[in-house]
Amino acid sequence: MQPRIKTGKSIKGTFAAVPRLTTNILRCDDSIVPDVPAAVGTILLEDIAAHVVVPVQRKLGKTRLSQETAADWDRHLITNLELGSPCFHPPVLLSARSRWHLGHSVMEVFDRAIVIDGAKRLESAFAHESVSVLPVIVLMGLDSKGELRLRRQLQSTQASAVHVKTLERIGTSTPRLMIDHQWIELEILSDPFVVVTTRGYTPAMLVRRNRAAHREHVLIGAKSLATELNELRLRRGTLRGSRISIKKQSPERTAPYVLHVEEDTGE
Repeated sequence: MQPRIKTGKSIKGTFAAVPRLTTNILRCDDSIVPDVPAAVGTILLEDIAAHVVVPVQRKLGKTRLSQETAADWDRHLITNLELGSPCFHPPVLLSARSRWHLGHSVMEVFDRAIVIDGAKRLESAFAHESVSVLPVIVLMGLDSKGELRLRRQLQSTQASAVHVKTLERIGTSTPRLMIDHQWIELEILSDPFVVVTTRGYTPAMLVRRNRAAHREHVLIGAKSLATELNELRLRRGTLRGSRISIKKQSPERTAPYVLHVEEDTGE
């Protein structure tokens, strides 16, 4: 006997997509494209290869990065081994469209992002096995026309003007301030940028200790610190001018950070 199926009844439920990848990344208040949300951070080279696609005019040969043909893109993806180990200054520029979701301090990846700039350098990085972690700038909400327009801007004589804000977000000549388990009082002088460390590119911010004559920088890649700082930035719109006390919970190297906001003029 076949079971009877009632028709005309709607079925209600909820569905939650599971991201293919989650990675720590920081929202960027000063995007290189006006009115387009952006984020800056670092991603493993292997993760980039698995979660991006490169628009090309015509596919040439076998590449580590996925390619898709797009007639308007005047680009071919090849690896020139004679160029040597690639430089990632400025960072790789990605367009996530609506395929990636930026939370408080975590990027959720659901589908492939578009590589606007840096595809050949990525291919060279695989060929030379020179780096494992790369700096990226991720733009949110661009469509295909906006991506192509930005690509052409980067290729034009005004490319330096488009890149200037990106370059300002990489590196610093200030000494690094090491945080231990004793309280340190600081004024934050910048929003997050990235610096080169022995482990690759790491988020940092400029600070000045109370009564100190010079500036220093603090690495802020640890989740316990990045989460607190991002909540502060969301409340105030910027980290600049915030006064905080900071320490590690214990002397252990892997101990989480403890942060206390001493003055928050945004509240």
